Amino acid sequence: MNTISDIKPTFDSGDSSFFPKITDLEIADFCLDKNYKPIRLENSYKRESAGFGRQETTDSYIIRGHVKNEEQLKTFINKNKDNANIIGIFSDPYIACFSCTSSFNTPIGDHNEVMNLLNIPQLHLQKMDGSNVFVAIVDTGINLNHLKSRGKKPKLNKNHSFPNTNLFSQIFEWLRTLFRLGSASVDHHGTMCAFNVLNIAPHCTLLDHSIIGELDTEPKMLGLLSDAIQSYDVLLKLRKKQNNSPKQWALVVNNSWGMYNPNWDYPVGDILNYSNDPTHPFNLIVEKLEGEGVDILFAAGNCGEENPDYRCEDFTDNTIYGANSHPNILSIAAVNVNKERLGYSSKGPGRLEDKKPDLCAYSHFEGSRPPAPDGGTSTACAVATGVVAAIRSKYPPSVLSPAQLRQLLRETAEKLVQNDFDYSHGYGLINVDNLLEALDEIQS
Repeated sequence: MNTISDIKPTFDSGDSSFFPKITDLEIADFCLDKNYKPIRLENSYKRESAGFGRQETTDSYIIRGHVKNEEQLKTFINKNKDNANIIGIFSDPYIACFSCTSSFNTPIGDHNEVMNLLNIPQLHLQKMDGSNVFVAIVDTGINLNHLKSRGKKPKLNKNHSFPNTNLFSQIFEWLRTLFRLGSASVDHHGTMCAFNVLNIAPHCTLLDHSIIGELDTEPKMLGLLSDAIQSYDVLLKLRKKQNNSPKQWALVVNNSWGMYNPNWDYPVGDILNYSNDPTHPFNLIVEKLEGEGVDILFAAGNCGEENPDYRCEDFTDNTIYGANSHPNILSIAAVNVNKERLGYSSKGPGRLEDKKPDLCAYSHFEGSRPPAPDGGTSTACAVATGVVAAIRSKYPPSVLSPAQLRQLLRETAEKLVQNDFDYSHGYGLINVDNLLEALDEIQS
């Protein structure tokens, strides 16, 4: 079982001999993953929990490793409860795409109908088309050739993709990722997400952040949350570099993935838990990235009580886990083109913030791979990401912060029920016309 440890820097982590210098860790039962580059968290760490019982605000580093069994894990934790160099030990759960595996596989409408319902042509007339915007597709990978075959003209920046293709990376890793980025399988989920973003923001520049792959497991397409942390670290460095540059591009991050059921995690209240712990390293780095002016969107999940995915294992209550319910992101539920909630769309409340999902967007229509539907809250998230990326062409974070844009999207959403908010639809369906009207008022 994989775990993530957060440790204080008592050495120079830039040194090539980083790992031999971790001498203060009691790691007899802990197998360190030496291929996982330690990730620095600056001045943002606060943890007070059973077992570690103290509060820290310091620079720290995330490392990854595993233990053989639960007994060794308990031993490892007990040995290091009082270790001043360890801030916390956390679960590293599996994550998976929120793709549609529902028995209901007939599309309702198509992507052109979605474009018209959202009035995307009006966005484009006002030069809101994704220009000068990076969109990170944190997913399974993107197939550029397939996107081109479907009429798209995708632009991909490989230098800021993950794993990155920087010339100064190790040669083997450089060659491996160079040929992989932008050439994922046609069937890959990330390609579908990119297609639906490009429908709305055709001039954005894609970043291919491939963190989920095919394994000899069931389900087959899985990733580890610690790889998402690495991905976000790359995005954080990019954003900091952009913030210090006279030419700033906006950055929008699409996350059409998450946990399917609580058995993938440790129980709520356990010091290792991810789903309900705002101090888990991934939840912290999400907060950190948003704080740098980045728009982050997550799919709500596919565990709606009416038609849950089989991977939900009958868990249909409170299934918006971890970062998918983070207060600093937009959590997206799914409706069809008739504005009817899709039964697999997860309902709130969220685990980290009660009022989740935030919004709903269109899904389950014919799009990237006809005649199959582009479905799940994955597609809804990508549609919402496309809208945000288009808006950012004209209203960068320096004009409208991520928090302000989130609030504006909530306020201008089309109410699908009488209440201002409900756990099925959030604040309502994204409404581009209302949003443009509100943006005009801000500009005037």
